[in-house]
Amino acid sequence: MGWQVGARYAPVAKLATQQNRETLGALRRHPMFESPTTCHRRWGIAWLGLAIALAIHVTDEALTGFLPLYNSIVLEIRESYSFIPLPTFTFPIWLGGLIVAVLILFLLSPLVFAGRTPLRYLSYALSIIMILNGFGHIGASLYWGTLAPGVYSSPILLVAAVALLVSTFQAHRKSSAGV
Repeated sequence: MGWQVGARYAPVAKLATQQNRETLGALRRHPMFESPTTCHRRWGIAWLGLAIALAIHVTDEALTGFLPLYNSIVLEIRESYSFIPLPTFTFPIWLGGLIVAVLILFLLSPLVFAGRTPLRYLSYALSIIMILNGFGHIGASLYWGTLAPGVYSSPILLVAAVALLVSTFQAHRKSSAGV
């Protein structure tokens, strides 16, 4: 008996489903409701991940005394190689500059989610710099035989930077292929 009742209303359910698909399809095609492609979404998530990782890393450096160590190393390099123009920083200028940099990364994230081409090149550069930064802290710790300032968050920074590099490459490759 239940089968007959279901069969009786099946054409109505089929019509309603078809209308829902058409309405949903029209909404999806509307520019206001367009979603970024999957590769751009992954790229945007990786970009946000790097911004968060960098914020954590800056906090780690600020709390573990990175700046005094950096300034002393720069002064030693300047004594030996005066032609290298490395800057020294006061704590407020250093921290303020890094906070502004992290905020800029967050502000640029909608453009990354939208797949803007110029940010791909920035993503490549940023991810490579952050990979070098992370390995620099780990390498310094191994060389000095003690934990260098900023080393606690370096693995997080490395993972986020590699994820950004890979997702940027994938977004670049798919966009270049016209997908």
